[in-house]
Amino acid sequence: MPFPQSTAGSNTGTWTKWVSLFLMLFGLGHLLYESYHSSLSTLHNFALNWQTTLNECRAVGKDTAIDLARLDHILRALQLEQEAIELSMQLLNASTNDIQTQYRRVEETCEANGLRIDNVWEALAPPNANGTYFPSSSETCQLAEDVDRRLGEVYQRLGSPPAPGRQLGEDAGRDGARREGVAAR
Repeated sequence: MPFPQSTAGSNTGTWTKWVSLFLMLFGLGHLLYESYHSSLSTLHNFALNWQTTLNECRAVGKDTAIDLARLDHILRALQLEQEAIELSMQLLNASTNDIQTQYRRVEETCEANGLRIDNVWEALAPPNANGTYFPSSSETCQLAEDVDRRLGEVYQRLGSPPAPGRQLGEDAGRDGARREGVAAR
Protein backbone atom coordinates (compact mmCIF):
# COMPACT_ATOMS: atom_id res chain seq x y z
CA MET A 1 0.00 0.00 0.00
CA PRO A 2 1.68 3.22 -1.09
CA PHE A 3 2.04 6.13 1.28
CA PRO A 4 -0.32 8.98 0.43
CA GLN A 5 1.18 12.07 -1.13
CA SER A 6 0.48 15.11 0.95
CA THR A 7 1.47 18.69 1.21
CA ALA A 8 4.31 19.80 3.44
CA GLY A 9 1.96 21.27 6.05
CA SER A 10 0.00 18.08 6.76
CA ASN A 11 2.95 15.72 6.26
CA THR A 12 3.68 15.53 10.01
CA GLY A 13 0.17 14.32 10.92
CA THR A 14 0.07 11.70 8.16
CA TRP A 15 3.45 10.20 9.07
CA THR A 16 2.56 10.02 12.75
CA LYS A 17 -0.61 8.14 11.84
CA TRP A 18 1.33 5.66 9.71
CA VAL A 19 4.05 5.19 12.33
CA SER A 20 1.56 4.69 15.16
CA LEU A 21 -0.50 2.30 13.01
CA PHE A 22 2.63 0.31 12.17
CA LEU A 23 3.70 0.17 15.82
CA MET A 24 0.27 -0.99 16.94
CA LEU A 25 -0.02 -3.66 14.24
CA PHE A 26 3.50 -4.85 14.97
CA GLY A 27 2.72 -4.90 18.68
CA LEU A 28 -0.55 -6.76 18.11
CA GLY A 29 1.19 -9.34 15.92
CA HIS A 30 3.90 -9.73 18.48
CA LEU A 31 1.27 -10.07 21.24
CA LEU A 32 -0.52 -12.84 19.37
CA TYR A 33 2.76 -14.63 18.66
CA GLU A 34 3.94 -14.33 22.26
CA SER A 35 0.60 -15.39 23.73
CA TYR A 36 0.72 -18.53 21.62
CA HIS A 37 4.38 -19.45 22.18
CA SER A 38 5.20 -18.26 25.67
CA SER A 39 4.37 -19.12 29.24
CA LEU A 40 2.23 -17.08 31.60
CA SER A 41 5.11 -15.22 33.22
CA THR A 42 6.55 -14.04 29.91
CA LEU A 43 3.05 -13.10 28.79
CA HIS A 44 2.76 -10.90 31.85
CA ASN A 45 6.08 -9.21 31.07
CA PHE A 46 5.02 -8.75 27.47
CA ALA A 47 1.73 -7.21 28.59
CA LEU A 48 3.69 -4.65 30.58
CA ASN A 49 5.85 -3.94 27.52
CA TRP A 50 2.71 -3.65 25.42
CA GLN A 51 1.40 -1.03 27.84
CA THR A 52 4.55 1.04 27.33
CA THR A 53 4.19 0.61 23.56
CA LEU A 54 0.64 1.90 23.79
CA ASN A 55 1.81 4.87 25.81
CA GLU A 56 4.45 5.63 23.17
CA CYS A 57 1.83 5.37 20.42
CA ARG A 58 -0.40 7.78 22.28
CA ALA A 59 2.46 10.25 22.46
CA VAL A 60 3.28 9.88 18.75
CA GLY A 61 -0.20 10.06 17.29
CA LYS A 62 -3.15 11.12 19.36
CA ASP A 63 -5.42 11.44 16.36
CA THR A 64 -5.04 7.86 15.07
CA ALA A 65 -8.04 6.00 13.74
CA ILE A 66 -7.44 2.97 16.00
CA ASP A 67 -9.40 3.10 19.21
CA LEU A 68 -6.80 2.86 21.97
CA ALA A 69 -9.46 2.54 24.64
CA ARG A 70 -10.48 -0.81 23.18
CA LEU A 71 -6.88 -1.98 23.13
CA ASP A 72 -6.49 -0.87 26.75
CA HIS A 73 -9.64 -2.78 27.62
CA ILE A 74 -8.29 -5.90 25.91
CA LEU A 75 -4.98 -5.50 27.71
CA ARG A 76 -6.70 -5.18 31.08
CA ALA A 77 -8.81 -8.23 30.31
CA LEU A 78 -5.66 -10.22 29.48
CA GLN A 79 -4.00 -9.08 32.70
CA LEU A 80 -7.05 -10.04 34.76
CA GLU A 81 -7.21 -13.40 33.03
CA GLN A 82 -3.54 -13.99 33.79
CA GLU A 83 -4.06 -13.11 37.46
CA ALA A 84 -7.02 -15.49 37.64
CA ILE A 85 -4.95 -18.28 36.10
CA GLU A 86 -2.09 -17.64 38.52
CA LEU A 87 -4.49 -17.75 41.49
CA SER A 88 -6.02 -20.96 40.19
CA MET A 89 -2.56 -22.49 39.86
CA GLN A 90 -1.71 -21.46 43.43
CA LEU A 91 -4.93 -23.06 44.70
CA LEU A 92 -4.28 -26.20 42.68
CA ASN A 93 -0.71 -26.44 43.98
CA ALA A 94 -1.89 -25.94 47.57
CA SER A 95 -4.57 -28.63 47.16
CA THR A 96 -2.12 -31.03 45.55
CA ASN A 97 0.45 -30.45 48.27
CA ASP A 98 -2.19 -31.02 50.96
CA ILE A 99 -3.31 -34.29 49.36
CA GLN A 100 0.29 -35.46 49.00
CA THR A 101 1.01 -34.60 52.65
CA GLN A 102 -2.05 -36.52 53.85
CA TYR A 103 -1.13 -39.48 51.66
CA ARG A 104 2.41 -39.52 53.07
CA ARG A 105 1.04 -39.44 56.63
CA VAL A 106 -1.30 -42.36 55.95
CA GLU A 107 1.47 -44.28 54.22
CA GLU A 108 3.90 -43.69 57.11
CA THR A 109 1.25 -44.71 59.67
CA CYS A 110 0.44 -47.89 57.78
CA GLU A 111 4.10 -48.80 57.46
CA ALA A 112 4.74 -48.04 61.13
CA ASN A 113 1.82 -50.21 62.26
CA GLY A 114 2.40 -52.93 59.70
CA LEU A 115 -1.08 -52.52 58.21
CA ARG A 116 -0.99 -54.25 54.89
CA ILE A 117 -3.66 -56.35 53.23
CA ASP A 118 -1.60 -59.52 53.51
CA ASN A 119 -1.00 -58.88 57.24
CA VAL A 120 -4.71 -58.40 57.87
CA TRP A 121 -5.56 -61.54 55.90
CA GLU A 122 -2.96 -63.56 57.80
CA ALA A 123 -4.25 -62.23 61.12
CA LEU A 124 -7.77 -63.44 60.33
CA ALA A 125 -6.66 -67.05 59.86
CA PRO A 126 -9.03 -69.54 58.27
CA PRO A 127 -12.73 -69.26 59.18
CA ASN A 128 -14.28 -71.64 61.69
CA ALA A 129 -16.74 -74.45 60.89
CA ASN A 130 -19.64 -71.99 60.69
CA GLY A 131 -17.79 -69.95 58.05
CA THR A 132 -17.26 -66.96 60.32
CA TYR A 133 -14.30 -65.54 62.14
CA PHE A 134 -16.15 -65.25 65.46
CA PRO A 135 -16.51 -68.03 68.02
CA SER A 136 -20.03 -69.39 68.19
CA SER A 137 -21.06 -72.24 70.44
CA SER A 138 -24.08 -73.77 72.06
CA GLU A 139 -23.19 -71.77 75.17
CA THR A 140 -24.15 -68.48 73.52
CA CYS A 141 -27.49 -69.97 72.43
CA GLN A 142 -28.06 -71.33 75.95
CA LEU A 143 -27.23 -67.92 77.42
CA ALA A 144 -29.83 -66.23 75.20
CA GLU A 145 -32.49 -68.75 76.28
CA ASP A 146 -31.62 -68.22 79.97
CA VAL A 147 -31.93 -64.45 79.59
CA ASP A 148 -35.32 -64.81 77.88
CA ARG A 149 -36.58 -67.18 80.59
CA ARG A 150 -35.46 -64.90 83.42
CA LEU A 151 -37.00 -61.83 81.78
CA GLY A 152 -40.24 -63.79 81.42
CA GLU A 153 -40.18 -64.58 85.13
CA VAL A 154 -39.63 -60.90 85.96
CA TYR A 155 -42.58 -59.90 83.77
CA GLN A 156 -44.78 -62.52 85.45
CA ARG A 157 -43.88 -61.20 88.90
CA LEU A 158 -44.63 -57.65 87.78
CA GLY A 159 -47.88 -58.72 86.17
CA SER A 160 -47.15 -56.91 82.92
CA PRO A 161 -46.81 -58.52 79.51
CA PRO A 162 -43.52 -58.35 77.63
CA ALA A 163 -42.98 -55.69 74.98
CA PRO A 164 -44.96 -56.19 71.74
CA GLY A 165 -43.31 -58.62 69.39
CA ARG A 166 -41.19 -60.15 72.17
CA GLN A 167 -41.97 -63.63 73.48
CA LEU A 168 -40.06 -64.61 76.59
CA GLY A 169 -39.55 -67.74 78.67
CA GLU A 170 -42.18 -70.50 78.80
CA ASP A 171 -44.86 -68.17 77.42
CA ALA A 172 -42.98 -68.05 74.14
CA GLY A 173 -43.55 -71.75 73.52
CA ARG A 174 -47.26 -71.64 74.41
CA ASP A 175 -47.93 -68.47 72.40
CA GLY A 176 -46.08 -69.92 69.46
CA ALA A 177 -48.23 -73.09 69.64
CA ARG A 178 -51.41 -70.98 69.90
CA ARG A 179 -50.39 -68.96 66.86
CA GLU A 180 -49.70 -72.11 64.87
CA GLY A 181 -53.16 -73.43 65.80
CA VAL A 182 -54.83 -70.16 64.74
CA ALA A 183 -52.94 -70.14 61.50
CA ALA A 184 -53.95 -73.77 60.82
CA ARG A 185 -57.68 -73.01 61.22
